[in-house]
Amino acid sequence: MRTDQAVALRKMVGETVERIPSGSVQQYVPQRAIAITSGKGGVGKSNISLNLSLALTRLKKQICLFDADLGLANVDVLLGVHPQYNIQHVLSGEKTISEIMLEVSGGLKVISGGSGIDKLANLDLITQELLLRSFHRLDQDFDILLIDTGAGISRQVTNFVLAANEVIVILTPEPTSLTDAYAMIKFITIRSAMTKIQILVNMAKNEEEGMEIFSKIEMIVRRFLGKEISYLGSLLMDNELKQAVRHQIPVIQVAPRSLFAAGINQVAKKICGMIVSPPQASYFSRLFGFCKKS
Repeated sequence: MRTDQAVALRKMVGETVERIPSGSVQQYVPQRAIAITSGKGGVGKSNISLNLSLALTRLKKQICLFDADLGLANVDVLLGVHPQYNIQHVLSGEKTISEIMLEVSGGLKVISGGSGIDKLANLDLITQELLLRSFHRLDQDFDILLIDTGAGISRQVTNFVLAANEVIVILTPEPTSLTDAYAMIKFITIRSAMTKIQILVNMAKNEEEGMEIFSKIEMIVRRFLGKEISYLGSLLMDNELKQAVRHQIPVIQVAPRSLFAAGINQVAKKICGMIVSPPQASYFSRLFGFCKKS
Protein backbone atom coordinates (compact mmCIF):
# COMPACT_ATOMS: atom_id res chain seq x y z
CA MET A 1 0.00 0.00 0.00
CA ARG A 2 1.35 3.45 -0.92
CA THR A 3 2.66 5.90 1.69
CA ASP A 4 -0.18 8.36 1.12
CA GLN A 5 -2.70 5.61 1.92
CA ALA A 6 -0.87 4.82 5.16
CA VAL A 7 -0.96 8.52 6.07
CA ALA A 8 -4.71 8.60 5.41
CA LEU A 9 -5.16 5.56 7.63
CA ARG A 10 -3.21 7.22 10.44
CA LYS A 11 -5.53 10.21 10.31
CA MET A 12 -8.57 7.98 10.07
CA VAL A 13 -7.83 6.16 13.33
CA GLY A 14 -6.19 9.09 15.13
CA GLU A 15 -8.36 9.04 18.24
CA THR A 16 -8.17 5.26 18.56
CA VAL A 17 -4.40 5.21 18.17
CA GLU A 18 -4.03 7.72 21.02
CA ARG A 19 -6.35 5.74 23.27
CA ILE A 20 -4.99 2.23 22.61
CA PRO A 21 -1.33 1.46 23.42
CA SER A 22 0.71 -0.09 20.62
CA GLY A 23 0.19 -3.84 20.22
CA SER A 24 -2.77 -3.94 22.64
CA VAL A 25 -5.60 -4.59 20.18
CA GLN A 26 -5.79 -8.22 21.31
CA GLN A 27 -6.42 -7.39 24.99
CA TYR A 28 -10.07 -6.62 24.28
CA VAL A 29 -12.60 -9.43 24.23
CA PRO A 30 -13.79 -9.82 20.62
CA GLN A 31 -17.44 -10.25 19.80
CA ARG A 32 -18.88 -13.47 18.40
CA ALA A 33 -18.20 -13.88 14.70
CA ILE A 34 -20.56 -16.25 12.88
CA ALA A 35 -19.95 -17.08 9.22
CA ILE A 36 -22.95 -18.23 7.21
CA THR A 37 -21.81 -20.32 4.28
CA SER A 38 -22.66 -23.25 2.00
CA GLY A 39 -21.00 -25.77 -0.25
CA LYS A 40 -23.04 -24.65 -3.24
CA GLY A 41 -24.93 -21.58 -4.37
CA GLY A 42 -28.69 -21.16 -4.54
CA VAL A 43 -29.44 -22.39 -1.01
CA GLY A 44 -30.84 -19.08 0.28
CA LYS A 45 -27.77 -18.09 2.25
CA SER A 46 -28.10 -14.31 1.89
CA ASN A 47 -31.82 -14.37 2.70
CA ILE A 48 -31.03 -16.30 5.85
CA SER A 49 -28.16 -13.96 6.79
CA LEU A 50 -30.28 -10.83 6.42
CA ASN A 51 -33.41 -12.10 8.14
CA LEU A 52 -31.44 -13.75 10.94
CA SER A 53 -29.60 -10.48 11.55
CA LEU A 54 -32.91 -8.65 11.85
CA ALA A 55 -34.33 -11.34 14.15
CA LEU A 56 -31.32 -11.01 16.44
CA THR A 57 -31.72 -7.23 16.63
CA ARG A 58 -35.30 -7.78 17.79
CA LEU A 59 -33.86 -9.84 20.63
CA LYS A 60 -31.97 -6.74 21.76
CA LYS A 61 -28.64 -7.81 20.29
CA GLN A 62 -26.33 -5.32 18.60
CA ILE A 63 -25.69 -6.89 15.21
CA CYS A 64 -23.40 -6.06 12.32
CA LEU A 65 -23.90 -7.94 9.04
CA PHE A 66 -20.82 -8.14 6.83
CA ASP A 67 -21.71 -8.91 3.20
CA ALA A 68 -18.58 -10.80 2.17
CA ASP A 69 -20.11 -12.43 -0.91
CA LEU A 70 -17.70 -10.51 -3.14
CA GLY A 71 -18.96 -9.12 -6.41
CA LEU A 72 -22.57 -10.23 -5.91
CA ALA A 73 -23.75 -7.89 -3.12
CA ASN A 74 -26.80 -10.07 -2.47
CA VAL A 75 -27.68 -8.33 0.78
CA ASP A 76 -27.79 -4.99 -1.05
CA VAL A 77 -30.18 -6.45 -3.61
CA LEU A 78 -32.44 -7.98 -0.97
CA LEU A 79 -32.69 -4.61 0.75
CA GLY A 80 -33.11 -2.67 -2.48
CA VAL A 81 -30.19 -0.37 -1.65
CA HIS A 82 -26.98 0.67 -3.38
CA PRO A 83 -24.28 1.56 -0.84
CA GLN A 84 -21.90 4.24 -2.03
CA TYR A 85 -19.01 2.91 0.03
CA ASN A 86 -17.65 -0.49 1.02
CA ILE A 87 -14.74 -1.94 2.93
CA GLN A 88 -12.40 -1.14 0.06
CA HIS A 89 -12.74 2.54 1.01
CA VAL A 90 -11.54 1.67 4.52
CA LEU A 91 -8.54 -0.21 3.16
CA SER A 92 -7.59 2.80 1.06
CA GLY A 93 -7.93 5.17 4.01
CA GLU A 94 -10.76 7.17 2.40
CA LYS A 95 -13.42 6.26 4.97
CA THR A 96 -13.68 4.95 8.51
CA ILE A 97 -15.47 1.72 9.32
CA SER A 98 -18.37 3.69 10.81
CA GLU A 99 -18.69 5.82 7.68
CA ILE A 100 -19.28 2.85 5.39
CA MET A 101 -21.88 1.19 7.62
CA LEU A 102 -25.42 1.22 6.32
CA GLU A 103 -28.12 1.29 9.00
CA VAL A 104 -31.34 -0.50 8.14
CA SER A 105 -34.54 -1.21 10.04
CA GLY A 106 -34.26 -2.05 13.71
CA GLY A 107 -30.76 -0.68 14.13
CA LEU A 108 -29.05 -3.40 12.10
CA LYS A 109 -25.75 -2.23 10.59
CA VAL A 110 -24.56 -3.62 7.25
CA ILE A 111 -21.04 -3.50 5.80
CA SER A 112 -20.58 -4.10 2.08
CA GLY A 113 -17.40 -6.04 1.28
CA GLY A 114 -16.53 -5.00 -2.23
CA SER A 115 -13.91 -6.61 -4.47
CA GLY A 116 -11.06 -4.67 -2.82
CA ILE A 117 -10.99 -7.07 0.11
CA ASP A 118 -8.43 -9.13 -1.83
CA LYS A 119 -5.89 -6.42 -0.97
CA LEU A 120 -5.76 -7.76 2.59
CA ALA A 121 -3.08 -10.21 1.50
CA ASN A 122 -0.73 -7.41 0.47
CA LEU A 123 -0.90 -5.10 3.49
CA ASP A 124 2.30 -4.20 5.32
CA LEU A 125 2.43 -4.63 9.09
CA ILE A 126 1.99 -0.95 9.91
CA THR A 127 -1.07 -0.59 7.69
CA GLN A 128 -2.50 -3.83 9.07
CA GLU A 129 -2.11 -2.54 12.64
CA LEU A 130 -3.83 0.72 11.75
CA LEU A 131 -6.71 -1.11 10.12
CA LEU A 132 -7.11 -3.41 13.10
CA ARG A 133 -7.45 -0.35 15.31
CA SER A 134 -10.15 1.07 13.06
CA PHE A 135 -11.99 -2.27 12.99
CA HIS A 136 -11.68 -2.49 16.78
CA ARG A 137 -14.91 -0.54 17.23
CA LEU A 138 -16.80 -3.57 15.89
CA ASP A 139 -15.77 -5.47 19.04
CA GLN A 140 -16.83 -2.57 21.22
CA ASP A 141 -20.17 -1.75 19.60
CA PHE A 142 -21.62 -5.12 18.54
CA ASP A 143 -22.53 -8.39 20.21
CA ILE A 144 -22.36 -10.48 17.06
CA LEU A 145 -20.75 -10.03 13.66
CA LEU A 146 -22.57 -12.11 11.03
CA ILE A 147 -20.61 -12.79 7.84
CA ASP A 148 -22.54 -13.67 4.68
CA THR A 149 -19.91 -15.49 2.62
CA GLY A 150 -19.88 -16.75 -0.92
CA ALA A 151 -20.46 -20.44 -1.71
CA GLY A 152 -17.87 -23.16 -2.28
CA ILE A 153 -14.30 -23.64 -1.10
CA SER A 154 -12.40 -21.11 -3.18
CA ARG A 155 -9.78 -19.03 -1.35
CA GLN A 156 -11.99 -15.94 -1.55
CA VAL A 157 -14.68 -17.78 0.39
CA THR A 158 -12.72 -19.94 2.81
CA ASN A 159 -10.67 -17.10 4.31
CA PHE A 160 -13.89 -15.42 5.48
CA VAL A 161 -15.16 -18.73 6.85
CA LEU A 162 -12.00 -19.77 8.67
CA ALA A 163 -11.67 -16.39 10.38
CA ALA A 164 -14.97 -16.93 12.22
CA ASN A 165 -15.13 -18.88 15.47
CA GLU A 166 -18.61 -20.20 14.61
CA VAL A 167 -19.89 -21.38 11.23
CA ILE A 168 -23.42 -22.08 10.06
CA VAL A 169 -23.50 -24.34 7.00
CA ILE A 170 -26.71 -24.12 4.95
CA LEU A 171 -28.10 -27.24 3.30
CA THR A 172 -31.17 -27.95 1.18
CA PRO A 173 -32.85 -31.28 0.37
CA GLU A 174 -30.97 -31.49 -2.95
CA PRO A 175 -28.41 -34.36 -2.99
CA THR A 176 -25.69 -32.08 -4.38
CA SER A 177 -26.19 -29.71 -1.48
CA LEU A 178 -25.25 -32.44 0.99
CA THR A 179 -22.11 -33.52 -0.87
CA ASP A 180 -20.93 -29.94 -1.34
CA ALA A 181 -21.67 -29.11 2.30
CA TYR A 182 -19.56 -32.10 3.36
CA ALA A 183 -16.67 -30.75 1.29
CA MET A 184 -16.96 -27.42 3.11
CA ILE A 185 -17.13 -29.08 6.53
CA LYS A 186 -14.12 -31.24 5.70
CA PHE A 187 -12.12 -28.18 4.66
CA ILE A 188 -13.01 -26.30 7.85
CA THR A 189 -12.20 -29.31 10.04
CA ILE A 190 -8.78 -29.80 8.46
CA ARG A 191 -7.82 -26.14 8.68
CA SER A 192 -9.51 -25.18 11.95
CA ALA A 193 -10.52 -28.20 14.00
CA MET A 194 -11.88 -26.18 16.95
CA THR A 195 -14.38 -24.17 14.89
CA LYS A 196 -17.98 -24.73 16.02
CA ILE A 197 -20.02 -25.96 13.04
CA GLN A 198 -23.82 -25.92 12.99
CA ILE A 199 -26.19 -27.14 10.29
CA LEU A 200 -29.25 -25.23 9.16
CA VAL A 201 -31.53 -26.91 6.62
CA ASN A 202 -33.38 -24.58 4.26
CA MET A 203 -36.34 -25.26 1.94
CA ALA A 204 -37.40 -28.36 3.86
CA LYS A 205 -40.91 -29.71 3.29
CA ASN A 206 -41.35 -30.24 7.01
CA GLU A 207 -39.38 -30.62 10.23
CA GLU A 208 -39.02 -34.37 9.70
CA GLU A 209 -37.29 -33.88 6.36
CA GLY A 210 -34.95 -31.30 7.88
CA MET A 211 -33.95 -33.64 10.70
CA GLU A 212 -33.46 -36.50 8.24
CA ILE A 213 -31.06 -34.40 6.16
CA PHE A 214 -29.10 -33.40 9.24
CA SER A 215 -28.90 -37.00 10.42
CA LYS A 216 -27.37 -38.05 7.10
CA ILE A 217 -24.61 -35.46 7.09
CA GLU A 218 -24.00 -35.79 10.84
CA MET A 219 -23.38 -39.52 10.40
CA ILE A 220 -20.99 -38.97 7.48
CA VAL A 221 -19.06 -36.21 9.23
CA ARG A 222 -18.73 -38.19 12.45
CA ARG A 223 -17.63 -41.35 10.63
CA PHE A 224 -15.08 -39.89 8.22
CA LEU A 225 -13.94 -36.73 9.99
CA GLY A 226 -14.51 -37.53 13.66
CA LYS A 227 -16.07 -34.07 13.97
CA GLU A 228 -19.06 -33.18 16.12
CA ILE A 229 -21.57 -30.89 14.41
CA SER A 230 -24.89 -29.65 15.78
CA TYR A 231 -28.36 -29.09 14.40
CA LEU A 232 -29.54 -25.48 14.40
CA GLY A 233 -32.95 -26.20 12.85
CA SER A 234 -34.93 -26.21 9.62
CA LEU A 235 -36.54 -23.46 7.57
CA LEU A 236 -39.61 -24.62 5.67
CA MET A 237 -40.54 -23.86 2.08
CA ASP A 238 -42.56 -20.66 2.01
CA ASN A 239 -44.11 -18.71 -0.88
CA GLU A 240 -44.10 -15.59 1.31
CA LEU A 241 -40.31 -15.56 1.00
CA LYS A 242 -40.48 -15.37 -2.80
CA GLN A 243 -42.85 -12.42 -2.59
CA ALA A 244 -40.57 -10.64 -0.13
CA VAL A 245 -37.54 -11.09 -2.37
CA ARG A 246 -39.50 -9.78 -5.34
CA HIS A 247 -40.40 -6.63 -3.40
CA GLN A 248 -36.89 -6.31 -1.89
CA ILE A 249 -38.21 -6.32 1.67
CA PRO A 250 -36.99 -8.85 4.29
CA VAL A 251 -39.67 -11.49 4.84
CA ILE A 252 -39.40 -11.11 8.62
CA GLN A 253 -40.73 -7.57 8.15
CA VAL A 254 -43.30 -8.00 5.40
CA ALA A 255 -44.65 -11.38 6.58
CA PRO A 256 -43.70 -11.80 10.26
CA ARG A 257 -46.12 -14.73 10.70
CA SER A 258 -44.83 -16.70 7.74
CA LEU A 259 -43.26 -20.15 8.13
CA PHE A 260 -39.84 -18.81 7.18
CA ALA A 261 -40.03 -15.94 9.67
CA ALA A 262 -41.12 -18.30 12.43
CA GLY A 263 -38.17 -20.59 11.70
CA ILE A 264 -35.70 -17.70 11.62
CA ASN A 265 -36.96 -16.44 14.97
CA GLN A 266 -36.39 -19.86 16.51
CA VAL A 267 -32.85 -19.98 15.13
CA ALA A 268 -32.15 -16.50 16.52
CA LYS A 269 -33.33 -17.59 19.99
CA LYS A 270 -31.08 -20.66 19.86
CA ILE A 271 -28.08 -18.52 18.95
CA CYS A 272 -28.79 -16.12 21.81
CA GLY A 273 -29.14 -18.98 24.24
CA MET A 274 -25.82 -20.63 23.40
CA ILE A 275 -22.91 -20.57 25.79
CA VAL A 276 -19.77 -20.07 23.72
CA SER A 277 -16.18 -19.36 24.62
CA PRO A 278 -15.06 -15.89 23.53
CA PRO A 279 -12.68 -15.93 20.54
CA GLN A 280 -8.99 -15.39 21.20
CA ALA A 281 -8.68 -12.74 18.49
CA SER A 282 -10.94 -10.38 16.61
CA TYR A 283 -12.49 -11.50 13.36
CA PHE A 284 -10.52 -9.13 11.16
CA SER A 285 -7.27 -9.98 12.90
CA ARG A 286 -7.84 -13.64 12.05
CA LEU A 287 -8.95 -12.73 8.53
CA PHE A 288 -5.72 -10.83 7.92
CA GLY A 289 -3.78 -13.86 9.10
CA PHE A 290 -5.51 -16.28 6.76
CA CYS A 291 -5.17 -13.88 3.82
CA LYS A 292 -1.42 -13.66 4.45
CA LYS A 293 -1.13 -17.47 4.34
CA SER A 294 -3.12 -17.84 1.12
